[in-house]
Amino acid sequence: PISEMPAGLREHVRYPEDMRLVVDADLVATGSPGGGQVLRGEVTLLRGTYSRDFDVTLASLLERSRPSGAVAAREPWKEETTLEVRVVSAAALEVRNNVARLTAEVDLVARGTVARPILLGQILLDEGGRITFRDVQYEIESGTVTVEVEEIALIGHSMGGLVARSAGHRAQAGGHDWVPRV
Repeated sequence: PISEMPAGLREHVRYPEDMRLVVDADLVATGSPGGGQVLRGEVTLLRGTYSRDFDVTLASLLERSRPSGAVAAREPWKEETTLEVRVVSAAALEVRNNVARLTAEVDLVARGTVARPILLGQILLDEGGRITFRDVQYEIESGTVTVEVEEIALIGHSMGGLVARSAGHRAQAGGHDWVPRV
């Protein structure tokens, strides 16, 4: 059983893949397996860099990462452990890849479960960064990404509706898991 397990730590983290973080965490886990575990506290990002290159498509923006190969084994503790964790940055989080060269500060709250976390809050983009989309470079003067969405609803009229339906159909036929969330 988990009962008041304080864990204050400064750690180097490589999760998700191609994300390098140095964090200071002050977390407490309470409860017991099968009886409603809760992980609460605060994680401060001391330094972070994301460097993974990717193709920007509708599918890549909506798709969650899936385990490669066989279906991942079910881990009940992840489904039973709820989150109440604030994630803030003490220094800028840096993105350096084929799409962006920017820095940002984060102020987020992780809720949901360990198996299906939900992020809420804001990411503030610093002036001077750049984003490249379809071979056009955009300079960042200011920007805020507000994260408060659990589902996305695509609404299209006429040709836009046909394109959205076609994208969903092709994604479903291709085995992508984002279609039910739209």
